[in-house]
Amino acid sequence: MAAGLPLPFEYYIAQGIRWIQPGIWKTMYELRSRDGTVIATFTQPRPGSAQAEVIEPDGTRWTLRRKGVLRRQVIIQRGGEPLNVVFRYRTFSDNGALHLPDGRVYRWQAGDFYESSWAWLAESDQFLGGFYADGRLIYNADLAPAPIAANVPALPLMTYLGWYLVVLHDRERKAIRTNATAGHGLTKVESTEW
Repeated sequence: MAAGLPLPFEYYIAQGIRWIQPGIWKTMYELRSRDGTVIATFTQPRPGSAQAEVIEPDGTRWTLRRKGVLRRQVIIQRGGEPLNVVFRYRTFSDNGALHLPDGRVYRWQAGDFYESSWAWLAESDQFLGGFYADGRLIYNADLAPAPIAANVPALPLMTYLGWYLVVLHDRERKAIRTNATAGHGLTKVESTEW
């Protein structure tokens, strides 16, 4: 059971959950079930930071922080204590792998060409769950787990880490687009007299 929730985390996952950005200018997201229960909140302490916090209803804090440039990894802490897990990925692909202490490895990869969906896969390439993002100004995503995902003990961790990766990827993609248009000297045409 996820701490502070009246029902097990898996119950909410099976019911259907969604990451929701409550406001356009906020760097905070809420993980909500279909019945509106807030399962966790995701915040970035500083806009543009590569660090994020996930807070569960009982106050337990998960801290996720990206480290590295070409060979990136995400450092994860729960309640201030480092977890003995490693998530590694390369800069340009954003596909990666979560390595757990018991030897299990879960892969993370883009689900489509446009990178609007992302998926967790078991070592056998079995689909465990996906994030389906939408929105331009307000960014949200549905989480669609496979039935087998209920048997994965790392499901809360994968839910929080997956959203962290989706948000980072979206932010970096927007920064690249902004820099690309600014770098080409595109300017607004003031007059269009023909």
